[in-house]
Amino acid sequence: MHRLHGIEAGFVYLETATQKPMDAILITLAPDDTGTRGGRPISLPELRDHVEARIHLLPSWRWKIREVPFRLHHPVFVDDPDFNLDYHLRAVTLDPPGHPEQLNRLVAEHSVRTLDRRHPRWELTLVSGLAGGGQTLIFNVHHAYNDGVAVNTSFNRLFNDEVESPAPAEPWRPEPVSRWQLVRDALVDQARAWRDLPRLVRDTWRGMQAVKAQRASSPLLVPSAPAEKPATVLNDSFTLDRVFARTSLDLSGFRMVRKAAGVTLNDVLMMVVSMSLERYLAARDQLPDGTLTAGVMVSTEPPDAPPRQSGNKFGNFVTTLATDVEDPWERLQSISSVAAEARVRLEVVGLDIPVRWLDIIPPAVAIAINRRGLARQRKHPEVVRCSLIVSNMRGSDGQRLLGSKVDGMFICGPVSDGGGLFVSAYSAGDRLDFTVLANPSAVDSPDELAAGFHDALGELVALASERASRV
Repeated sequence: MHRLHGIEAGFVYLETATQKPMDAILITLAPDDTGTRGGRPISLPELRDHVEARIHLLPSWRWKIREVPFRLHHPVFVDDPDFNLDYHLRAVTLDPPGHPEQLNRLVAEHSVRTLDRRHPRWELTLVSGLAGGGQTLIFNVHHAYNDGVAVNTSFNRLFNDEVESPAPAEPWRPEPVSRWQLVRDALVDQARAWRDLPRLVRDTWRGMQAVKAQRASSPLLVPSAPAEKPATVLNDSFTLDRVFARTSLDLSGFRMVRKAAGVTLNDVLMMVVSMSLERYLAARDQLPDGTLTAGVMVSTEPPDAPPRQSGNKFGNFVTTLATDVEDPWERLQSISSVAAEARVRLEVVGLDIPVRWLDIIPPAVAIAINRRGLARQRKHPEVVRCSLIVSNMRGSDGQRLLGSKVDGMFICGPVSDGGGLFVSAYSAGDRLDFTVLANPSAVDSPDELAAGFHDALGELVALASERASRV
């Protein structure tokens, strides 16, 4: 048993009738090129045997979320005494002809599935019936269980045809947890957390003063959040309707632009999103006069941290997409400089400060704050945090499942009330897998937006080549 950190508990509290803090991940598989299966498709029993042989490497997949009596503290992860692997593994066959649009609709539906609280909150669905006979997987998991780093660890252990470590000598036995233990541990943990309050207040004050000094020393205008921003259709999201699109781009183009512009790979990614989104909105006469902004997820994992299979360790900052800058090269430089300054300010405040406050806030207060925020968002839609969320995750290449190579990883982060668009990117080998998940009220044609990523990158590569030829 261990307690959810405040950031993880927050995802539990955020779940409402119109927003589900779920991750839906589409894993595409290339046909078996090892000859081990003789061209046969993967069956559900084979998938089950594969997962069962590795479940000891995936401890969080046996955990369920249990509330503390009287909400004395955040919920805890406990072993599910009735864990049944078969419950979490599903199989779906698409109706003919099995077009990509059918698979995309299925992923969109899975992104807002409500997973039963009585079980560990994840599902793995084997999808067959695709045109050409291919298969894919859809992995659904509640965001309280893991961030991108932990998901990648899980997949490295699962999509590996060689067992990484021998199964334990002793069979798994769930640890029993009584109501009395939940109450006792909640009171002990709360007392420990509140003893840290004076130091937390001091550290917060110092961080606020440090970021104030940082602002004074930099002429760059970094967007604040929440604040009144240009009214945009992208924030029109107050239903559970979802649309999904995906595409893959060659990483070599991103690297070429990065080198020519002297920016980061993430800056180039943001520029590609900026260009595509600007054109998408302009074609609908919905582009605001001011700039669009993006909430950017950043990992707070230390570089030398050991692999972890669960937990959430990330922060976020809001930065500009500079859609009010016409020249593309100037826009890229603006995106780069403002994002760097936003990151510095996040670090100056202290990456752990928000997490420590979330740990100490009692559940009743956290839930009330969330409800008040959602009500305010509906009443004042012009006060928003950002125009969209952008996430960039570095993954692993060479993953395999029963002889089939994993050749695509498309990760859908949660779309929320007032935040109708989530764009994520997953890099592995020489490819960058882009995912667009949106509320159709905010983005009615996600495929058009995804196609625009290719056009934007092509133009940036041409500009980079032109500048290189001048040199």
